Amino acid sequence: MRVAFVTNIIPPYRKSFYYKLSQLSNIELLVVYGVQEKETGRPDAGNKVLFPFRTMRVRNVEKKVGRFLIRWQKGFKQALSSFSPDTIILLGISGTLSNWILGFWARHRNIKVLMWSCGWESQEKGTMAYFLKKLVMSVYYTIPHRMLVYSTKAKQYMQALGVEPGRIDVCYNGIEVDDFLSKEKEVVNKASMLRKDEDVEQRTVFLYVGAMLLEKRVDLLLEAFAHVNRKVDRTYLWLVGDGPDLSFFKTKAEDLNLCNIRFWGRIIDDVDKFFAAADIFVLPGIGGLALNQAMFWKTLCICSEADGTEDDLIIDGITGYRFMKGDVQSLTSTMFKALYEKGTEAGQKMAENSREIIMTRSNVDVMVETFGRNINLLNS
Repeated sequence: MRVAFVTNIIPPYRKSFYYKLSQLSNIELLVVYGVQEKETGRPDAGNKVLFPFRTMRVRNVEKKVGRFLIRWQKGFKQALSSFSPDTIILLGISGTLSNWILGFWARHRNIKVLMWSCGWESQEKGTMAYFLKKLVMSVYYTIPHRMLVYSTKAKQYMQALGVEPGRIDVCYNGIEVDDFLSKEKEVVNKASMLRKDEDVEQRTVFLYVGAMLLEKRVDLLLEAFAHVNRKVDRTYLWLVGDGPDLSFFKTKAEDLNLCNIRFWGRIIDDVDKFFAAADIFVLPGIGGLALNQAMFWKTLCICSEADGTEDDLIIDGITGYRFMKGDVQSLTSTMFKALYEKGTEAGQKMAENSREIIMTRSNVDVMVETFGRNINLLNS
């Protein structure tokens, strides 16, 4: 079967997923991708590496309209018409206008359409932007023959928009664990050296890894850490990532007169040692796969509402800790709780439970298996 996967960008953490999908015995895969023309805080491997699978690059033309990002992928028609796919896989991003054209074009030619969606919207519920987005999405989701979603929460969201349950399959968003397993001992050693070099061997390190964007609510984490650090001075906060709002967060840290804090900038290739070195990972706002990575390295996790996947990953008191969205007092108290429980039997059990979820369910191998099964269903 000839399968064309159309995506906005190829981030580094998706390379192994596309490669393993291309290795399925009954699939000939083409990945059509765009590249970012400006810094967004999100990593993009598209203009930096040669991929070990068949690709075709198109141009992303993007424009911000109010709170929405509108995208057109220039050159998509030529890419797909020359490939003649049996199945097209689209992302569930309705703001990519070329996806609408592709979807209707495919259905007109009896080409099967599979859509992969996070199933979560960044717009605040109750706002006009959220209402408009739901209206658009309820139409957009009529295009695919089948849908894959990141989480059980996303499946419920799709059903609320009118998508029939039989058309939806949950494909838990996951990470590549093969590389982690092969270099686990090396990473643990690097993590130990990192703690020693930073003189935090006898201290508690809180960690954030992600884009430096306002919607990530790093400012909330800074405020909460200020409360924690004033009462427990043997605590540190490491922030790994880059983005257009980095200077805002640095100014915020200065205004709070924070000490024991370090902004590391963007780190991709060697980021695992930070997850392994930290005691507690905090996701203060939206996000997703960083939770998976922290859970693999048995780092205790704190989150609230992220991208919908958190409900399948972080079960309060079993695999991590939850706090009330946007509430600095709730985050502060949760950070204190994690701080005091991290070395206890309960904390160690949570870390073990976290790792088990990643190894058995939320990883690339299971994702590829789910995609393969759904492609076969469409073409049977």
